[in-house]
Amino acid sequence: MRAAFGTIFGDEWTSNGAEATDPKNVQPDVRPLVKQAAEAMAAFVKKRGFEPYAAPDPLPPIEPGAVALVVWMAVEAEGTPEEIRT
Repeated sequence: MRAAFGTIFGDEWTSNGAEATDPKNVQPDVRPLVKQAAEAMAAFVKKRGFEPYAAPDPLPPIEPGAVALVVWMAVEAEGTPEEIRT
């Protein structure tokens, strides 16, 4: 396992980077780690009693008459365009 990850993380464990990053060389070492992490997450979710997300009902469409202007504001820069750019 050290040989596969050593080069990826820049350690002195291996000197052949092409060999270390080949998926056929890395996959056997990574697979048990990923499986262990997935099992730990599944146990955590089960222990906490998480449930799937249920999306709320969508809001009704906004009608043009339901929109009202509350505030309008203009912003104007002082000075000439050349002065503003500098």
